[in-house]
Amino acid sequence: MNRDNRRGVPAGLALLLLQSAALATELAPPTVEFAPGYEAALRATYGDREAPALRSEILDSVAAGLTSAHGSCQLNLDIVLERVAPTHPTMKQQLDDPAMDPIRSVFLNGGATLTGRMCGADGRALATVKHERYADNRSSVSPGKDPWSDARVAIWQFTSKLLDACKQQTISAAASH
Repeated sequence: MNRDNRRGVPAGLALLLLQSAALATELAPPTVEFAPGYEAALRATYGDREAPALRSEILDSVAAGLTSAHGSCQLNLDIVLERVAPTHPTMKQQLDDPAMDPIRSVFLNGGATLTGRMCGADGRALATVKHERYADNRSSVSPGKDPWSDARVAIWQFTSKLLDACKQQTISAAASH
């Protein structure tokens, strides 16, 4: 390897890091909201601790996806949880009905509906992704034993669709400049 190539690699890497840092400062962290009025209904039906747990699950999934995307998604992401249903009873449901077993009680139609909007740095909406997944029969129920196991599957699937669309929008935006 000649000396010029060795100097060019760090310079190229430095330029890439500077560009990534500049883009990162323009991007807001992803937001997660609930459909209008839905958070109150969620808390009343499933308990106060479930809304924050679901918000964290969505943010963690998107953060992990963004990390593995290595900067290929350079848009602001706004996410709305439209609807969610547990696979197993939540703590509140178990307290409301002591006959429910946290493992053996299984609900069909556990899952979630989410919508994600990708926006440019100027706030303009560029694309929207919607995903819905509910385990509507016994064979499609997640083997997980926590209340949100099927919702978690829906969140992971949504994250994958959202980041794929974000990568495509980022490529399109870069090509238009």
